[in-house]
Amino acid sequence: MSSSDPGGQNASASAPVPQPDAFEQHESAGLATPATLKLLVEELRVEKRLIEGDGVRIRVVTDEVETPVSVMLRTESLDVRRVPIDRVVDRVPDIREEDGVTIVPVVEEVVVTEVRLILKEELHVRRIATAREHRDVVTLRRQHAELERLPSTGKDLAGS
Repeated sequence: MSSSDPGGQNASASAPVPQPDAFEQHESAGLATPATLKLLVEELRVEKRLIEGDGVRIRVVTDEVETPVSVMLRTESLDVRRVPIDRVVDRVPDIREEDGVTIVPVVEEVVVTEVRLILKEELHVRRIATAREHRDVVTLRRQHAELERLPSTGKDLAGS
């Protein structure tokens, strides 16, 4: 098969053999009369061969792209204020909350002829929530495929 055969098929046919005229002159009469009619037969033989074609090489490439992002960051801080009390109490007061402020009692034992609890101060703790926009540049990865055509060698893979 030649490499210019696009279908990968090879057709070969035997060429017809030249024959004398199908009508021969009858020699005795000099008239044209049918003497012998010779028939020709053509035969076609079709073959297929496996031929190496073009190849393809595929590579996956990862690119990194600097992309700006914007996110909302929430922070909380505490505002602690000391409030002097100096009051005698029988027991340690519980931690309590009033109007969104957490109050933590601080006590001290004082020696007198008797032991008394004196509420020295309270810590008033207020929760302050803030929100601000934070901008930064992050690296994102993205992949794409690259194709490369490899030329055909025309090699017969059937080995014939």
